[in-house]
Amino acid sequence: MFDFNLQELNNIIENKKIRTLFQPIVNIKNGRILGYEALSRGPAGTNLENPIRLFDSAKKHGKLFLLESICREKALKRAHIFAGEYKLFINIDPHVIYDTNFQRGTTRQLLKHLSLSQQNIVIEITERTSINDFNTFKKALKHYRRQGYRIALDDTGAGYSGLQSLVSIAFDYIKIDRSLISDIDRDKVKQALLESLVQFGHKISSSLIAEGVERKEELDALNKLGVDYVQGYYIARPAEKICKRVFNLF
Repeated sequence: MFDFNLQELNNIIENKKIRTLFQPIVNIKNGRILGYEALSRGPAGTNLENPIRLFDSAKKHGKLFLLESICREKALKRAHIFAGEYKLFINIDPHVIYDTNFQRGTTRQLLKHLSLSQQNIVIEITERTSINDFNTFKKALKHYRRQGYRIALDDTGAGYSGLQSLVSIAFDYIKIDRSLISDIDRDKVKQALLESLVQFGHKISSSLIAEGVERKEELDALNKLGVDYVQGYYIARPAEKICKRVFNLF
């Protein structure tokens, strides 16, 4: 059977048809931008516009590294305009290190070409991988840590083996999944769990970032609980343009 997704995927990779959006991550106390998360999308109106379908297709057909390389290249070239001013958060699938096309040092070479510092790049690695393949998860973390990147644990609290992930390596940032943030102002259990995560994070010198903030009441609750940074539609939606500003959150 002919695979239309594979045809479209090959077209995207060959012609680098990736759109990069940026969503700010903002200091909850003073409204200053810490950095931007780079979000990749396929061509508008296609079956692979959706990032989940796009990356699932790449993983299925053994083209994950090729796709991620293009996404990273696009993001880094766009991020060159705020080099040194803000951090750039980039999502990486831990399984990419086992892709047959995987090559070490490609991102480092690109950074050197663009005169960007690894210290300003934050590699987000999802906690969702750890319960099924913790060895791959840990190997990927060590790989990027050795190269000098900042590391963020993504999707924390999404119902996976978070404790094993959290104690495996020192994270610079712990990103709290939307599932824990949603309606946290109304949920005492979520508040208690997040309060514990905040205390834990600060004890190990990790900053906490709340993802998916969509309501002012959630923002107020997160501020009271001591979260460091926030990200979500209530703050700003992903966009192609970078907004250099200070947000008035309260």
